Amino acid sequence: MILLAAILSIATFVIALKALGVIKAGADVLHVSRTAVSVMRDSTLDEEQREVEVQQAAVRLLVLFLSITVRSIMVAALSLLPIWIMSVLGATTVNDVVLFLSRWDVISVSTVALLVAYLGWNTLRMKG
Repeated sequence: MILLAAILSIATFVIALKALGVIKAGADVLHVSRTAVSVMRDSTLDEEQREVEVQQAAVRLLVLFLSITVRSIMVAALSLLPIWIMSVLGATTVNDVVLFLSRWDVISVSTVALLVAYLGWNTLRMKG
């Protein structure tokens, strides 16, 4: 039951990460940063225009930081939900599952499995 709780927790984590838009928010950070750098390098803008654009980018980055932080906390909480449910049902304990998920071999195998799944998914998406 420990393995099942761990798999459900990891699956919930991946689904919540996508569903709550953490990945998109990270991409938005890159876009805002790149835009701010291009504004700073733009010789056609005067200093005041640059300053306004960079300040707007800074505010947007702060908002994105807070958004990613809140969303990440929600993802972490949701990923604990399957473990908690199985603990309430008496199938396993939270401590046993957390200890299992903290092992280096479990971290390595789950990381490789998720990477293979991600690459496979992207390959299928590009072909279709």
